[in-house]
Amino acid sequence: MRLLLTIAGLYAFVFCKSPRDNLNYAINPIQGNKKILLGDFKQKTNVQSMNLGKLAKDFTVIELMKEGYRVDVFETNYDPILIRKEETKSAFKNMILKAAGEQNERVFTSDMLDSNYIAELGKERNFDYFLQGKLHIYKEEFKTNSLSEIIAYITLSNSEGMLVAAISSKKKASSEISSEDVSEVVTDVIKKVPQVINK
Repeated sequence: MRLLLTIAGLYAFVFCKSPRDNLNYAINPIQGNKKILLGDFKQKTNVQSMNLGKLAKDFTVIELMKEGYRVDVFETNYDPILIRKEETKSAFKNMILKAAGEQNERVFTSDMLDSNYIAELGKERNFDYFLQGKLHIYKEEFKTNSLSEIIAYITLSNSEGMLVAAISSKKKASSEISSEDVSEVVTDVIKKVPQVINK
């Protein structure tokens, strides 16, 4: 039965794959390699766009696996579009907790997680490195058909919260950012990861 499923899987891969290799996949290693806990990609932009930070995170999962790393995804329970409102609400709630003599709750902000938070996370989760990033998208305003610039920036910290490395990649794109643009800059930065940390 297992052999039959394997053959069926190979058939689907060979015959459903498009000529331009639009199918992108990877298998998460079970053991042996370094484990990366993947945080969020915060999106910074001066143009209206979809949540490309989430898309960048999805691409990063695949690219890290392709580089041979074990990947665990760190999920945060907030809507990035509403994060500023959540920050305000959390700040007010923490003022009440402080007045009551209680410890502040953890607050997810629009900034990247700091070393102290990552160190605390390292006590709860088993990982070798914590990866998080930013996706910057800029377009020259007041210019017709101006190009956009997309920058992917990532940091890698160890489980004690110490910053180990930072990598960035950028490219020019058409006025409308596509998923291929995001995939390209993400792939470029992730391919550099083995050069700055050991598997």
